[in-house]
Amino acid sequence: MRFHPVIRSLLPLSGILFAFGCGGEESGTLARIREEGTFRIGTDATYPPFATIDPTDETVVGFDADLMRRIGKEMGVAIRFEILSFDGILAALRGGEVDAVISAMTITEERAEEVLFSRPYHVAGQSLCIRDDASIQDFDDLRGRRIGVQLGTTGERTAQRVPNAEVVSFDAIGAAWIDLRNGRLDAVLTDTPTALVFCRRHPEIRIVGDPVAREWYGIAFRREDRGLKEEIDRILERLEEDGTLRELRLRYGMDCVSKIAAGLTRAWPAGHAQAFSSLQSTALPQPHLPLPSPADRLALEEGWVLLPTGLPQAHPTLSVPAL
Repeated sequence: MRFHPVIRSLLPLSGILFAFGCGGEESGTLARIREEGTFRIGTDATYPPFATIDPTDETVVGFDADLMRRIGKEMGVAIRFEILSFDGILAALRGGEVDAVISAMTITEERAEEVLFSRPYHVAGQSLCIRDDASIQDFDDLRGRRIGVQLGTTGERTAQRVPNAEVVSFDAIGAAWIDLRNGRLDAVLTDTPTALVFCRRHPEIRIVGDPVAREWYGIAFRREDRGLKEEIDRILERLEEDGTLRELRLRYGMDCVSKIAAGLTRAWPAGHAQAFSSLQSTALPQPHLPLPSPADRLALEEGWVLLPTGLPQAHPTLSVPAL
């Protein structure tokens, strides 16, 4: 989701994105989690496919929820979700209401001044959604339009850069979809996986243009909880290596979505780009549209590659461009 990254080089963020340093003594928070057997996690449960409330039993379900439960299993502790609004979720973390936050949160320099981030666990992008009968073709057509976004997100910041546009911010993204369908908005800007969910549910809404951003999601911690962050980093690395993260992405139709949203379609063999259109109407690409092997090294951008682990890394011979 959330807050357009201003990443000019991996070097200034290396300690934030990929902190694989030596471990040290357990932080007070990590020690308490182990002692109490409960890991308190803040999330905004209004954002499919990452986190929503299952109406049958009031549990939190989705990609982020399943990932945290697997992390809890690796740690030998129970996960307790605290439902928070996204706009105030980091304040709740800093105030001690929760031990960590997972909420499709983009790693950004500004946020990294307030909190620590885990290594990235997913790469996605923002997509523009319109009614099927609208004339908007791409991001440039948004001048002077009404754009719906979720409060405090990267989509909100991106939309605010559009000249003469009226940006309408909602506490929950679901309200933006209602207004778009009813004609009170001209477009909605949100994360590509979330956009695909709503387009599948509502065929009168479609995605137009190329993704307007690429973003890496991380789990957030208080700055003093480096021991907890490093423990989660180790677990995330194991889950990437043993295929657990890929299984979760497949379960929620996000394995190829991350590559598409990151602007990788031009790097795929002929035919793979068709998966994008099929994803707008089905949970997963059609069987006759094969996906690239996860072992393939796909060009993400000049200076970036997507390695088999799914983590963005600097190309050994190229400088990293501004995003």
